[in-house]
Amino acid sequence: MHISIQQIVIASLSVFSLLATTAKSSQAFDLKEKDHPEQSLHGNIINEALASTISPGSLKLVVQSCDQAEDADMLFNKNSFKRSMAYIEREQKKVLNAAFEADSSPAARYRTLKHFGIMLRAVQDFYSNSNYVEHEVAKRTNKLGVNRFDPYTIELVEWSKVPTLMQSEPPLGAAEIKKANASEGQEKIGQATYYKIARELALRETARQWDVLATLLKNRYQAKSLTIITALKQASVPDKEPEEID
Repeated sequence: MHISIQQIVIASLSVFSLLATTAKSSQAFDLKEKDHPEQSLHGNIINEALASTISPGSLKLVVQSCDQAEDADMLFNKNSFKRSMAYIEREQKKVLNAAFEADSSPAARYRTLKHFGIMLRAVQDFYSNSNYVEHEVAKRTNKLGVNRFDPYTIELVEWSKVPTLMQSEPPLGAAEIKKANASEGQEKIGQATYYKIARELALRETARQWDVLATLLKNRYQAKSLTIITALKQASVPDKEPEEID
């Protein structure tokens, strides 16, 4: 059964109540965060969103995979939106396919969590690399007035609408205001900043994507999905890529 990015969004609405280690993008979230300099900002976001949901071993693999995602420095930059959307969908399919044996195979669990981490890198960087936050601020300002709304109420993107927004006027595209770190994104939105809003959205998106994954696993694997989800959350994972395991 083919599951599209549009179906991911639909599923997420019912359950919610994205770098190579040497790659550095001028717009992607900064690799280091002031409060926890030993860990990437992406890793901090994943920890905040999922530490109470999955085991430390699984969490470590997801963070590692997110930080080492190939070509992640090009996600949602100028002229890369279509490729970035395809990147998310491709990794999501890899997650679902690998999960078939995740309840019984440590190698399958490794691959499932690895591709989930890679996908998270993309969805997180959507909020720092694109002008989505700028779009949403402009909409609310036009309706309510300058600083007459709570920027933390900006909703997560509806992924199915991204292609349409790319054709709108003004179009959804590369960021107008850099939001990679607190210094770049210090421009104020009320009591918040563009950086803080982008980070908050990335945090909420990370939590949403886990819920989406659980729903999609239930839809595809039905009765078996409970043991798959439990294994992804609690069972051990290898320390190395499966191909390197003796």
